[in-house]
Amino acid sequence: MSGYILLDETNGGGYYLGKKYIFQGCQYPCFANSKEKAKVYKSEKVANKVAEELNWECGARYEFGVLEVD
Repeated sequence: MSGYILLDETNGGGYYLGKKYIFQGCQYPCFANSKEKAKVYKSEKVANKVAEELNWECGARYEFGVLEVD
C-alpha cells in the first residue's frame, strides 16, 4: 500500500498510529515501532497538515515529519 506516514524525528523515530491520549492534562501521540502498524495517509497534503497540527498540539516534545512508503 503506497501513501504517507508520520515519523517522530526527535524521540527515537516512532511511527504515528493515528491516535492520541491525554495524561495529566497533556496530549501525547501513540507510536508503533514498525511501519506496517502506522496510519497511512493517501495524500501528502493531508499528511503534512496532520503533522503540522500534531507539532502544534503536542508542543516541543515531538517533531513529526512525513515519510513516503510504497
